[in-house]
Amino acid sequence: MDIRSWFRRRPVVPPAPPEPPELPPLEAWRPLVELLAEPLPEPWRSSRWAAFAAEVAAEVEHDADSWDARAQALIGTMQHREDPDWWLVLAVDWKDGHEAVLQADALARTHGVVDAYEWKGDAPPRVHDVLADFADWAHDRGLRWTWWEQDADAYYGFLLRPERVAAFDRLAAAAGLHA
Repeated sequence: MDIRSWFRRRPVVPPAPPEPPELPPLEAWRPLVELLAEPLPEPWRSSRWAAFAAEVAAEVEHDADSWDARAQALIGTMQHREDPDWWLVLAVDWKDGHEAVLQADALARTHGVVDAYEWKGDAPPRVHDVLADFADWAHDRGLRWTWWEQDADAYYGFLLRPERVAAFDRLAAAAGLHA
């Protein structure tokens, strides 16, 4: 083979990126929302699905419907901004250890734990350390901390009863989330 013909070969075109999997219908998220809302008293529990659907609709107005839009809606739905008496998702900036302690305590109270979660480690608390400590603390009280890190700038997670973890994993997968 002549060296000039080697350079004239057509460049190798990289394969096209795979198509993203199809977004499941919104209704596929209902069982996940309902499972996460189980610790709430009525009428808050039954209102979470409607709140989620409204949050998705608001996200869609600003952007196309996507997993990210639905994930943001799920996070928003599981936080009750007007009434801090309940909290179903921990969503904290990666550097706000004090907020992680407050949200962890709110999660525990929502799940019926009577003793308060307090950070007893070094001050100031680092988020990762708080969450590792909280996971152990919650386990000692019959609950399971489930990490759900959506991006590198924040930590997300849920508190679940151990018997509900398998259902959560299954429902999150069905909704297209990687829990």
